[in-house]
Amino acid sequence: MREVNDVYHGGDTERLLVLSRELGIEIGELRASRGLERRVSMITALLRLTLTMPRVLGSHVDAKRISSAAHRQSLLSALEHARRVMPVSAALRVLCISAALP
Repeated sequence: MREVNDVYHGGDTERLLVLSRELGIEIGELRASRGLERRVSMITALLRLTLTMPRVLGSHVDAKRISSAAHRQSLLSALEHARRVMPVSAALRVLCISAALP
């Protein structure tokens, strides 16, 4: 399926047609599966963000700073993952974090 995604993202329609014939899948089905993959990626990113924040903050939900370097790295990793599928502003909104610098 990765090859299908590479062809689909590359915009090579001829290769997509050939691949769909080889796999016995309609192009519409390929496009629908791509939409589903996009939604799954978005949900995965949201879940990762929402599970990371309580783990990082623990019982200090009202904390303004994250003191542990490992916790900061964990949060940045979740944000980086989310950035691939959604705008950073949306990811920060999910975490209730302001993008503004103090």
